[in-house]
Amino acid sequence: MKGITIVLALWTFSLFAGNDKELAHTNNTKIDIEAEYKAAFKSEQFKFPELSVDLYKLYLGIKIDSFFKARSINGNILVAKDGQVIYKKSDGYANLSEYKPLDFNSTFQLASTSKPFTAVSIMQLVEKGKINIEDTIQAYIPEFPYKNISVKHLLCHRSGLPDYVKFAALYIKEDAPFDNEDLITLLVNKKPKLLAMPDDRFDYCNTNYALLTSIVERVSGMKFEDYLKKNIFDPLEMKNSYAFRKGITPWKPNQTQGYESNGRIRYHDFMDGVLGDKGVYSTVDDMLKFDQSFYNFKILKPETIKMMTTTQTWENSTKGYALGFRTVTLSDYSRGIYHNGWWKGYSNAFFRVPEKGITVIILCNKYNSGVYKCATPLVSLMLNTPELPEMEMGGSE
Repeated sequence: MKGITIVLALWTFSLFAGNDKELAHTNNTKIDIEAEYKAAFKSEQFKFPELSVDLYKLYLGIKIDSFFKARSINGNILVAKDGQVIYKKSDGYANLSEYKPLDFNSTFQLASTSKPFTAVSIMQLVEKGKINIEDTIQAYIPEFPYKNISVKHLLCHRSGLPDYVKFAALYIKEDAPFDNEDLITLLVNKKPKLLAMPDDRFDYCNTNYALLTSIVERVSGMKFEDYLKKNIFDPLEMKNSYAFRKGITPWKPNQTQGYESNGRIRYHDFMDGVLGDKGVYSTVDDMLKFDQSFYNFKILKPETIKMMTTTQTWENSTKGYALGFRTVTLSDYSRGIYHNGWWKGYSNAFFRVPEKGITVIILCNKYNSGVYKCATPLVSLMLNTPELPEMEMGGSE
């Protein structure tokens, strides 16, 4: 019965949603179908809902659902157009060992999709005149041992610094407490070799955003988790979002566990005490609120948003990095503004096409590399244009 209802609804949509309002009658006269439709059902006895928008959403929902079913994503998905939810689905488990299902209040480790929050925090302090992104790091962290690296170099990954995720385990014991300030101490004491001279080339590096977090903390006088709550989460009513530090932040009832693709659990380690490059937990609904803040200007000025989303450095001919966001030129020449995330089993995609009003949010707590290939086909589907090729956007390292 449901199948018949959907077919009938789609047939009705195709009949009334076309560009031609006039159709030929059998006696060669013409009638205005839309006018006849409205006249026939204008009485109180026959009240039908507006079909065009609802059926368009239904059509897209069916297409998107079919798209995701083929990708076996254990996670939550939200697709929106102009801030309105077109598709939302929760599928899989928050905790496999307890058979606890996901729901829309489930919170996911955003991994490197946390980086836009760090960049927003920095740019808020820039707006207040407390940070200049052209300043060198020593202006805010006097003991920092490397010269000629600016705040902007950190924001767009042109610092040349080595990635602490790849070297910290050489010096830090697994069970030792380790946070952003401890990372600064490690850099001062060990001073690992630069990978490149400052501003020489793009090199994606988690150290950059860990240092930006320390700058926010020192300038604001607040712990980073408190700064986020006061200046981003609360103003945007992101009630299920928070920063999580291992050994400090209590586990939340709706917090998910991360898993490898084979179902093996991924536990937190000492690096989960570092925030800014990762560490924010959120939901798909809260992430849509964050997305919409770039249109309603609740937490940043328009000129600041323009600066943040302008490409500062290029990885190749189509992909670049702005200030806290990756950028990509799609094959229809629209611009994608996005950030993926990968950490301890979590695979996330936060993809926006501002000029088209499209938002795709995928939060997955069981590693799935297919998450990073979903954005461009969905953009094509949303725009009803020839399919753009699947692009490997890359999980955040």
